[in-house]
Amino acid sequence: MKKKSSEGQSEATFENALKELESTVQQLEQGNLTLEQTLEEYEKAVGNVRFCQEQIQSAERRIEILRGIDKEGNIKTDSFEEGGTDLQEKQATRTKRRSI
Repeated sequence: MKKKSSEGQSEATFENALKELESTVQQLEQGNLTLEQTLEEYEKAVGNVRFCQEQIQSAERRIEILRGIDKEGNIKTDSFEEGGTDLQEKQATRTKRRSI
């Protein structure tokens, strides 16, 4: 679960994006930046928030499809596609099936 960082130098992970976000918040809270610097930091923060949200949603989907462990001790999962059903839709479908 990596992406190119905004500088394009290294791969960004959820953890790195979260650290960058925390650093940006600290800088913004100090109030020592110019308006232009503040806007640049805010834009980076929005990108990091989106990246973190995508990573969390992907992890939630992976957990949702986790089915158990097979005879050999391997984790069994169902494949999913990025554009697939979200958790709320799956929950609604299950609720409908259970009420029948």
